[in-house]
Amino acid sequence: MEKVFENTVLDDLFTIRRDGFEYLISKTCENSEKLEKVDKVYQILEKLVKDKIVDEKCQEEVLKKLDEFHDAILEEMELWVEHYYKFGLTDGMLLKEEIEEKNRNVKKIGKSADILEF
Repeated sequence: MEKVFENTVLDDLFTIRRDGFEYLISKTCENSEKLEKVDKVYQILEKLVKDKIVDEKCQEEVLKKLDEFHDAILEEMELWVEHYYKFGLTDGMLLKEEIEEKNRNVKKIGKSADILEF
């Protein structure tokens, strides 16, 4: 399993397909407000900092840290999504092999394998 996460082919495939998939999800997702939740909270916090902190230098420092935090959240999310993509792809391939093996075994004993066939 560990080799799955080191596979550069899957990294490249993820990179190539990511943008199209994100676009599709953003256009078809029924819960689009969930997709924008981090950005909305970020905007609220940014406004709060600007409204409550009067010292400009302090305000800049807090906003800089807020930006770093926002970026860190997105980077961590991206890392998890990439690993889930790799896992899902390889798990799907393993599942397909298992189903095909069961189909071969069922056919060997002469029974119908319609339920398991693709």
